[in-house]
Amino acid sequence: MVFKNNDLSTIDLGNDFISWSIYPKGQIEKNIQLSQLINKNINEPIGEFNTLKDRDWIIFKISHTNNSIYPLKIRTTPLKIGEFVYSVGWGKEQTTKFPSLIKMKTYKNLGNYYYILTETKNVNPVGRSGSPVIDSNGYLVGIVSGQEGNLGIVGSVKYLTELFDTYHIKYNK
Repeated sequence: MVFKNNDLSTIDLGNDFISWSIYPKGQIEKNIQLSQLINKNINEPIGEFNTLKDRDWIIFKISHTNNSIYPLKIRTTPLKIGEFVYSVGWGKEQTTKFPSLIKMKTYKNLGNYYYILTETKNVNPVGRSGSPVIDSNGYLVGIVSGQEGNLGIVGSVKYLTELFDTYHIKYNK
């Protein structure tokens, strides 16, 4: 799925947005209804040169949830250079029932994002943006945010936890 709307110019879904139903691939019965974009920002443009690798997170209000879905716990300590992490998700062309687990190694820590090297061979990165990135203990450390040359970009949870604090959202501190 590609989340793109050519009518949007800023991080704001506008007044016409009602809800968004999300669910694990092929499991519509496990859907979650999102009803409001919490961290909208009419001053931040969407475009090729924005700062999304720094702040590649959107937070929604949940209006309905299926109790079989639960959030990942957030790791609040930074990744170390050389540490292995794993992207969990489906690529654009992937048709398997279960998500791929892509092994990556932290190459450089830039605070709000990391550069990583993909260790798993023959991975097509297209469509993996937004996939959660977990550490070896299963804690959320970031999301796949893009690619620059041979390096992948992972948006760290640092900005996410700052948003949670700003909007008074409780998480596993």
